[in-house]
Amino acid sequence: MTDLTYTTGAVSVAANGTVVTGSGTFFSNLRQYDFISINKLPIVPVITVTDDTHLVIPIWQGGAQTSVSYVAYKMSPLRFVGSDSAVEMSKTFTYLNDKGVFYAVTGAVPDPSIGNDGDYALKTNTGAWMLWLRVSGAWVAQATPVGTTYKGVWNSATTYSANDVTSRLGSSYVSKTTNTNKAPESNSSDWDVLAAQGSVGPAPTISGTSASTVSVAAGSQSFTTQAGIAFVIGQRVVVSNPDASLVMAGPISSYSGTTLQIVADYATGTGSSNNWTISITGAKGQKGDKGDQGNASTVPGPQGPTGAASTVPGPQGIQGVTGQGIAYSDSGTLAQRGAHDNEIKNYAFLQTDTAPFRLWIKASNGSADWAGPTYIGGAAAVGDLGSVTDSILQTFDYGVAA
Repeated sequence: MTDLTYTTGAVSVAANGTVVTGSGTFFSNLRQYDFISINKLPIVPVITVTDDTHLVIPIWQGGAQTSVSYVAYKMSPLRFVGSDSAVEMSKTFTYLNDKGVFYAVTGAVPDPSIGNDGDYALKTNTGAWMLWLRVSGAWVAQATPVGTTYKGVWNSATTYSANDVTSRLGSSYVSKTTNTNKAPESNSSDWDVLAAQGSVGPAPTISGTSASTVSVAAGSQSFTTQAGIAFVIGQRVVVSNPDASLVMAGPISSYSGTTLQIVADYATGTGSSNNWTISITGAKGQKGDKGDQGNASTVPGPQGPTGAASTVPGPQGIQGVTGQGIAYSDSGTLAQRGAHDNEIKNYAFLQTDTAPFRLWIKASNGSADWAGPTYIGGAAAVGDLGSVTDSILQTFDYGVAA
């Protein structure tokens, strides 16, 4: 009876419900039209096996049941239709004979006594997964379907484990063993090539020459040059002669075969040449913003030429500042003048103990060599009547101008 019943787990069903929900169940053991008794109540048929935890039954009349025991009876008529089962089993065996059988490996390697050529063995229980194929009566390891770990550029100080991936000298490698300081390109027992570095392709030609006789000018220009250069319509090129005295630049308007046409928007130099170099250049930049005004120069510019004399009188200038009075070096009494007897020539001493004041000037660097006096302001003193041969005394007023 054990083989005809199934009781694993518990079930729940709502009053008047049609869905039986299992917990810890494996309903794929059941078939349509098997029977189920819930909580020892009358049996009902299984209409549909939805999945391992859900069944569909007729409307449940036994009231709500929550996490209760059950007994499933494997008595579906489908279990006893021999012809249908035989057909399905025949299809299954035919497929397995053609595609091979998978055996689960529970140890380290497959059992050598089982399997036929073309069968597979798969180990998933411990460690890395491993796949074997039965060839000529023996199991041959095929691959380990485990993920890899990228460790970056190979480093001699890094310890690599199996399935670690690294790159070196343009190629990538996957480690087969635990290893340290084993360069991948020279240690095939420790590393497998994952992706090898490809060969370097030819570099594209980006410049050409032309022997066309062309005069320097803006606008459309045509040159005969080499075919196959990496010129693209709209790309900007510069065309120049050997000493760069003749230069044109502009975008390519056409390039077909050996004929190149440009629309020159820049041209410098005069004349023509039949020896040109044509090179790709950058796009013409936009005009830059106006720069800031420079600082004023502290160095005066050169004096301009004197202009012609004007015949029209200019406006009267503003009144000048009040002039200073007579300049002198020191002042005091006549007796105090003696303190300055050794001053240098043109030293001026103003004597102020008399009226009018008197100005004395050193006539030389000699001691007490005073010239004067010259009277400053007021009237000169009346002295004795001199002879007609005496020098005439001149009185000067060096007072401050009004």
